Parts: sequence; structure tokens; C-alpha cells
Amino acid sequence: THGSELRLDAIIGSDDLIAAEYYRPLDGKNFFVAPRAYFWTSSVDLFQNGDRVAEYRERKVATGIDFGYTFNRNSQVRVGYEVGRDEARVQIGAPLLPKVEGLLSVGNLQFVYEGHNNAMVPTRGASLNAQARWYFAAPGSDEPFPQAEIRGSALRPLSDKASLFTYGSAGTTFSHTAAPLEQFTLGGPFRLGAFGTKEFRGDHYALVSGGYLRRVGYLPPFLGTRIYAAGWYELGSAFFERDNAVYRSSVSGALIMETRLGPLVIGGAAGSDRRGKIFVSMGRIF
Repeated sequence: THGSELRLDAIIGSDDLIAAEYYRPLDGKNFFVAPRAYFWTSSVDLFQNGDRVAEYRERKVATGIDFGYTFNRNSQVRVGYEVGRDEARVQIGAPLLPKVEGLLSVGNLQFVYEGHNNAMVPTRGASLNAQARWYFAAPGSDEPFPQAEIRGSALRPLSDKASLFTYGSAGTTFSHTAAPLEQFTLGGPFRLGAFGTKEFRGDHYALVSGGYLRRVGYLPPFLGTRIYAAGWYELGSAFFERDNAVYRSSVSGALIMETRLGPLVIGGAAGSDRRGKIFVSMGRIF
């Protein structure tokens, strides 16, 4: 069918992913159907008072289908369902949590607006991703529960080389308790960079950030294109009860390189509680 698209994704590293989605227009233009399937594994560290005390390995295999409507080249809405199996087992350290495994069954409603001028390292434009989920079943939870999450970013150019940017996100499980593997997390680059990856967990979270991005050079053509320097400030918290929320801050600086394999970020961060990290990451910035 004209306009159909098969998308294949693969990631190899601390996280491994093999995924496929088939996008097919239903009326030749706006309405579409998108069946998908994926296999994903990830290392999940557990922290206590800032120290890593255990590492879990999470594995998820699932299939699903979305029906949606494309408003224009920048925005679409989807509604869908996903079913699969999710599990997490301790790999290193004391098992602070028991092994978690079982059926994952979730309905999803999502609106996406993508208005950045560049998919790798944008310098102008805005994005918005708003999502509502209903978990019919999830490992570690005895009852269904809802979640909602919103993420957004905006960049405003100051010149042909420099831009100001802001990004933020927030999520909630409302008055319910999330399953252990579906808790929101903070920590790691662009998610409170001075702290460990996914160090903070909760049924709710909020994060805001602002910073400065400037082009400072170019890579050799066989390696990529532009090199940017960036600095940004983050403030956020992941928590179970609003009254117990602890907001932590982080200041980061990095070089961001548009390589042939994607944006490579090399930087460091310092934060509250005298915490700090050096980080290297590959993937989309906003």
C-alpha cells in the first residue's frame, strides 16, 4: 500500500532492543494501523542512600497494535493495546526486591507533536508527547491502575550558532500504586545527570530544565557533522507521596557531536548532596 512503512530498530549495549513496527495507512492519507512487536532487556540498578546495592536484569517481550490519525507531518494521535511478559531478576548484590515476573497488559492513548528542525541535535522548534495508560495487568500489582505522563521541549535560537533550550516532564499514577517495573524513575543524563541512572523511583515525578547550546566546530566528514557545547540546569523529584517529595538539582556541561551513528554526548554533572558524575551517552537529546 502506498505510504506503508516497515520500521526496524536494534540497540546493543547495557540495554538491548529488537523491535519492528509496520505502519499502514487505512484511507490512503490520515488514518493508519500500526502492529508492532519487540524484545527488550535492560540493567536496573537499585540504590540505597546514594549507593548502588543491587543490579536487576529486566526482560520484556510484547506485541501490540495501534490505530491512529495523522493530523500533519508534525503531529498524530494513537490508541492501542499491548500484551506481553515482563520479568526482573537480581544479577548482582542483595535482592532488595523479590523476583518480579508475569503478564503485562496495557491500553494506551498518545498524542505526539514533533516540531524540531533536526532529529539529532535540534536548534529550534518544540516537541510534545502526552500519554495516558491503563494497566489491566502488570507483574507485582494485584489490581489495574492508570498512569499519565507528559514530556516537552522547546529551543529558541539566539543566533545562527547558539540557542536557549528548555525541557521538562511529569508523570503520575494518580491515587493508585504502580507495579514495581512501571514506577517512574529519575537519574542519569538529561534526567538529573549528577545521579545514578534510574536512582530515584516513585509513583509520581516531575522534572524541569533549562540551558544553552552553541555550535563550536565540525567533525571530519567521515565521522559526522557538527559539534556543540551545552550547559544546563535540572530540578526534579520522583516520589510516592507528594508530602515526601525531595527535589534535587543538577548542573551539567557536555560536548554533543552529531556522529554517523547518532548524537554522542560526553560530559559531566554536579548536583545537590555533593553528588557528581561523568557520563557518555548515545541517543536523541530531547
